[in-house]
Amino acid sequence: MKAALYIRVSTDKQASEGSSLEVQEEKLRKYCSFQNWDIFQLYADRGISGKDTERLQFQTLMKDAREKRFEVVVVAKLDRFGRSLRDLINTIWDLNAIGIQFTSINDNINTTTPNGKLLFHILGAFAEFEREIIRERMMAGIAKSRELGRIIGRVPMGYKVVNKKVCFDPEKAPRVKGIFNAYAAGETIWKISNQLQMKPSTVSYILKNQFYAEPRKNGTHEALVGKDLFDAIQPALQTTRRPYQPITPLVTNLNSTVNASPCV
Repeated sequence: MKAALYIRVSTDKQASEGSSLEVQEEKLRKYCSFQNWDIFQLYADRGISGKDTERLQFQTLMKDAREKRFEVVVVAKLDRFGRSLRDLINTIWDLNAIGIQFTSINDNINTTTPNGKLLFHILGAFAEFEREIIRERMMAGIAKSRELGRIIGRVPMGYKVVNKKVCFDPEKAPRVKGIFNAYAAGETIWKISNQLQMKPSTVSYILKNQFYAEPRKNGTHEALVGKDLFDAIQPALQTTRRPYQPITPLVTNLNSTVNASPCV
């Protein structure tokens, strides 16, 4: 079996604690000799942390793996190979998917054996558990922010943030309001998008976005269009044909007037 050896050290302290490149290399070579594996190549990243995405030798190793130039990757410790548990598990899964096995000597993980595969799957379960916990915390935080009326992510077109306050964008707000007025007057999404040189999907997203019609709690932003108008056009947006007659006079100018208090 051909083995690819990967070693990495990021600090002088690691070198003094027995994690130097030389120590790692010696351990890997002895292990391969014991397993009777042929060494294909040694990949060494010097002075680079596990979180550094520019691990050039690591990238070369993964490229060679995709070309199936060896059959197993051998490392001294798991933390030499991955930036985090999740990243490590994903990388090993990627290797296994293309038929490359993985061995970490100090951690007794060897996916060429049944016991090693079992331990790897247990680690994978912990990584999945960690992902779910993080996801739940993120969702809870987002839900709480929305409950308090806070803005999540970027504000929609037609608004801008000034001094942590959401207010109308004097250049784009009239255009957005004009889109609502034009659609309510009977114009098609295609015609509106063509006139404004926007993607039809962008125009459709604007027309369906409740942000424009419903101010958040605590008055974090003003509505750009009336809720009655917003609700009236929603049924037509669910079909390819317009099932109702225009509810306002035809609007050909897509720039409307927007009255708003100053945002300071």
